[in-house]
Amino acid sequence: SASLHAADHNARMDAIRAVANDCSSSQVLLERLGESLADPHGSVRECAALILGERAASDPSLLASLTQLVDCVEGDGGRFRLRQRLGALHALGRAGLVGGIAEPFLNDPRAACVRSLTDDSSDVRFQAVAALRRLGVPGDAVDAVRELMGDQDAEVSALSAELLADVADKVSISQMIQLRGRLRGRARGQVTIALGRLMAQSGNVGQEMSGDLPGLVADLGKLARRVPEGLGAIEALGQ
Repeated sequence: SASLHAADHNARMDAIRAVANDCSSSQVLLERLGESLADPHGSVRECAALILGERAASDPSLLASLTQLVDCVEGDGGRFRLRQRLGALHALGRAGLVGGIAEPFLNDPRAACVRSLTDDSSDVRFQAVAALRRLGVPGDAVDAVRELMGDQDAEVSALSAELLADVADKVSISQMIQLRGRLRGRARGQVTIALGRLMAQSGNVGQEMSGDLPGLVADLGKLARRVPEGLGAIEALGQ
């Protein structure tokens, strides 16, 4: 459709929605919107990813096709291929958020996300972690997520800490404390919240923090106005 290639990005988003409304076949929908997943404009990519992800939650064949796109690293597709892979990861995460996917159909998407945790692109690593937060991280992949707390990209390392807090991985507490000390700004705030959540689930808070619990609580207090989870973590820590 020519409108999918309109000059105005809002027109392209309207065209994506129109295609989705008119297309009953999920595979045809992916064929029509495949290029939109790699659109130069972020809002267009997100629109396509959300629509495909919502459809994939109830269509195992589309879920499988999106998984194949994530793994499609052969050739020199350059920025187009990279953006398409990022869009596919976003779509998988959306499908996980919608939920209702039978467990057997989650295995391959999860595995593709885990493979992407070691990708050369920090954007791919970030989207892979984000998708795993929605799809669920396999138990044997937790070590790989812990390793990402040492990622050179602060956003990747901070999001990895949040995922580890989601799964109550108390083994990562010491490493998360060190990460919090290295980071600044928003990423430090994310790790502070994640650490607070994780510490609140630990039966040995004082020892784990080695006397730094007051500092953690103080930082959580500063964040509480903007991030509701900050106050919840303080209450869980009994402070």
